[in-house]
Amino acid sequence: MMDIAPVLGRQRAHDVVHEACRAAIETGTTLEAELHRHAELVKRLGAERISELCDPARYLGSATTMARGVARTHRRSTRP
Repeated sequence: MMDIAPVLGRQRAHDVVHEACRAAIETGTTLEAELHRHAELVKRLGAERISELCDPARYLGSATTMARGVARTHRRSTRP
């Protein structure tokens, strides 16, 4: 959403991403597929850039910290 905001405006970006998430959940598609269906976004941002923004490898920066937290919580809850 933050990368889309400069293109569509903050509120519009929020609405587009929110609607795309809702549609992806309801239809079983992906966020990327739903964003690619948004003609204005594709025209202004480009299909390739949308794909880049949806690539998990680009936003897993906190994954290690989150995984360690989950493991720590699990260990505490399973101790006798």
